[in-house]
Amino acid sequence: MKKILYLTDLYYHAKGRNYYEEDLFLSGILKDHFDIVLCNPKNSSSFENDVDLIIFRNTGSVLNFKEVYDSFRERVKTNNLKTFNDFTGKADMCGKQYLLDLTLDGYL
Repeated sequence: MKKILYLTDLYYHAKGRNYYEEDLFLSGILKDHFDIVLCNPKNSSSFENDVDLIIFRNTGSVLNFKEVYDSFRERVKTNNLKTFNDFTGKADMCGKQYLLDLTLDGYL
């Protein structure tokens, strides 16, 4: 079974939304099709090379952990890690393309 590293901050507080509910819902669906690990981006490095795909979601502003985020982006590039995000940092990393991709591939 393919493995997904789902990076999120379940404790991130946002006005008007409970982001953790989205992530628990989505990861709950994904677990039926993949081995999935939920992890805070600050702790992801030890898991990154053991998965087939990394999804980066709902972490709040990466400005709160810029050095960690920059290091993660460098590891993605250097280690050729497969992600669903383009890491421009705009509007949920420019949309939820991974949901469309998984749907088109018949997983959702």
